[in-house]
Amino acid sequence: MKKNLFSVLAILIAVILVAKISGWFLNYSEQTNRIINSLMFTIIGFYYIVNGLLLNQLKIKITLLISGLFLIAMNFIPQNYIVSIIEIVCIIVPMLLVRYSKELKIKEN
Repeated sequence: MKKNLFSVLAILIAVILVAKISGWFLNYSEQTNRIINSLMFTIIGFYYIVNGLLLNQLKIKITLLISGLFLIAMNFIPQNYIVSIIEIVCIIVPMLLVRYSKELKIKEN
């Protein structure tokens, strides 16, 4: 089940990446770019939530869940500089925590 879910997420991330890169050449409208960005942050947030639920280490689990929920919820929050800074922190901090964690274990189901 986990393997299938991560495969679907990888395909969705690849599609969003292709859409972002093609936007540089095809000059999508502002509304289309907003939709692509919203989908990108939603998928990243969902990925963080799924990984947070699978980990055993509490501090990384909580960080991933909070970051994932914020990345999904930020699509409904009016954008300003503070929200943009929090977005960047919510993307980078979980990656750094997972990268430099000494005892990272995933639940076996």
